[in-house]
Amino acid sequence: MSDSRQIVSLNVGASRVTMGVFTRSGKNKLTLSRYGTRSMGYDPSDESMRLGHVGEAIGELASELKIKSGTPINYVVSGQSVFIRFIKLPPLENADVGQLVKFEAQQQVPFPIDEVIWDYHLLPSDGLEQEAVLVAIKADELNALDNIVEGHGFETAHVDCSASALYNAYRDSYPSETDPVMIIDIGAKTTDIIYCEGNRFFTRSVSLGGVFVTSAIAREYKTSFQEAEQVKVSKGLVSMTNGQTEGMPQDVAALATTIRNAMTRLASEIQRTTNHYKTQIHGNAPVKAYLCGGGASLAYTKEFLEERLGIPVAFFNPMHQIGVGPQVNVDKISAEAYMLGDIIGVALNVANRESISIDLVPTAVGRRRIAQKKLPKVVAAVAMAVIGAGVYTWAMFESADKAQSVLSKIEDQNSQISGLSQQIAKNKTAILQLDKQLEQYQKLTFQRYGYVSAIKEFVTTAASDSFWITDFLPWINYDPEQTASISGKTLIKDTFMTEKASSIVPPEAPQKNATGSRRGSAEAKEAKYEVNAIVLKGYARSAMGGSRIVQDIQGKLAENGDASLFSFKKPDGSDMEASQIIKEDPKKSNSFVKQFELVLPLKQPLPIKAQEENK
Repeated sequence: MSDSRQIVSLNVGASRVTMGVFTRSGKNKLTLSRYGTRSMGYDPSDESMRLGHVGEAIGELASELKIKSGTPINYVVSGQSVFIRFIKLPPLENADVGQLVKFEAQQQVPFPIDEVIWDYHLLPSDGLEQEAVLVAIKADELNALDNIVEGHGFETAHVDCSASALYNAYRDSYPSETDPVMIIDIGAKTTDIIYCEGNRFFTRSVSLGGVFVTSAIAREYKTSFQEAEQVKVSKGLVSMTNGQTEGMPQDVAALATTIRNAMTRLASEIQRTTNHYKTQIHGNAPVKAYLCGGGASLAYTKEFLEERLGIPVAFFNPMHQIGVGPQVNVDKISAEAYMLGDIIGVALNVANRESISIDLVPTAVGRRRIAQKKLPKVVAAVAMAVIGAGVYTWAMFESADKAQSVLSKIEDQNSQISGLSQQIAKNKTAILQLDKQLEQYQKLTFQRYGYVSAIKEFVTTAASDSFWITDFLPWINYDPEQTASISGKTLIKDTFMTEKASSIVPPEAPQKNATGSRRGSAEAKEAKYEVNAIVLKGYARSAMGGSRIVQDIQGKLAENGDASLFSFKKPDGSDMEASQIIKEDPKKSNSFVKQFELVLPLKQPLPIKAQEENK
């Protein structure tokens, strides 16, 4: 049996696994008894190898820390695996908040809701409108990780995400800090940027991390990822300015300059995210930054970010309110505390000291919890059945009259149960009808807000003064397999003659069926369109790169990864060719500008029912 005073935390990152054992005492006081970490030593871009390395690391750490089989494990999933959205809820009285959030989740998460595992937390609100943070992860990805954890004989108890765990660790470790601050968590594949201001919480993830720096070294020196990683760890540092490399060995100076160039891209993304936080979220600029994550271990990263961001930067210390056990080396943990925020944050959640509570429940764990809730009822029912059988037997021996009386009561109860069964059936029918109505509302809402979300992502991600957009066209019948040119056509007509005429392109002319007759107008009226791409038309400055700028738009959108509404992948997973995405019109281009068309394929099509033309 596991010790209820013990909390085991696990952080599964893209290239590192960390495990810690905490002891509870007094009023939720936590002491770090022991901890360990393992670098998995592989190219994180090769996802096929990840779970195998994760399993090996968990097994080694469990053995090192003497974690017994059957122990509940509380773990954190890294930022690149989850989708985090901040949603506004209407101020409805007696509203089912869970249903409202589920409805919003179906609009915000770029996957069918039954393919993800999600949870939410209501944030503090000082107005009528309620805000919630929504966290989701693909079910198959979380279930695969859970199989690894439970495959070592452990039992999954709680699953948190990196951003909320770090926020909880910050709030616990710096309780009196009220100034707006920023936490920069540099991981292997992504960097999570967390904004803390009073009770406000906002986070955003950018697809730049330690792997990006290692890849830059590998490209510069034309070497393998593993060799580049070894060079980065052994000799790497971030040069502050070109002059700082003076006095260094030539190879170290060249390496420092390569790393600085890569880190400059990260600093720019952090500044862009802060501008988004100020203009779109209406937050205040942070006056201080805390640095954490494995990527922060690169020498002079703190000083470099101070120079580029223009604010003080300090290493994050989540240990201010956490005790240290006698088995923990104080000097070692002082040097590594900035990498322990995730395991401390999830331990705080289990100890009820959290500010934000997120629990992503794997499928198998959810089924087990439901079974455990039902177990007392099943035991009670069995006990009642045994007692009833005993009473019935006693009554048989006592007298036939008493037996008949018991039988009458049972029949009455059966009659009541039958009535309840009928009522349940009616309620089930009513629920199914409501589900159908909800599905219709969801479709209408998706049609209404889908274009707004697409425009918002494009503006916040790829906006630039090097190009301008003249047309934003919903596009139908776009075929990602066609390579000769951009396929499909616009849903919107260029012009229409009267106020009553529809601006939507009418259905195609009826086609002949197998009998040779044409389909009727009613069938044509029911023709449905799906907008599966957005086509942007505009102009790019020739002096600023022309078509290269257009390609940069695609690159920036692609950096949003799974969180993006757009995808530049073919059905088989390969990248689309440039001819399928970008087309330039040389007749409408000159030395100053180049006219272009850019296709943004949608991951989830927008359904539109074409209206019949008015006669």
